[in-house]
Amino acid sequence: MKVAEDLVLLAILAVSGLHGEAALRLDTGYRIDQANRMIVVDTATEIGRAVARVALTLATSEFGADAISVRRSHQAGEVHYASCRPAFGLRARSKRC
Repeated sequence: MKVAEDLVLLAILAVSGLHGEAALRLDTGYRIDQANRMIVVDTATEIGRAVARVALTLATSEFGADAISVRRSHQAGEVHYASCRPAFGLRARSKRC
């Protein structure tokens, strides 16, 4: 999970270069779900969606496409990026379902 979290932090750094630190701090959030081996990224904003996209791209590069699956939550406004194996999971929240 440490590598997965580091990839999200790298994605946040990359997106801050495009949108600026203040906007990023206002519009981005994430949490670690150790029990389900997932990272939940809040994608209710365009900046949050950018972070999730970059993080997913980095994770796919690091772990391979077969290690990651994507599913939408039954809760309004959530998109889930989950792991097919315990190496990595990323769950993102979005207004678009």
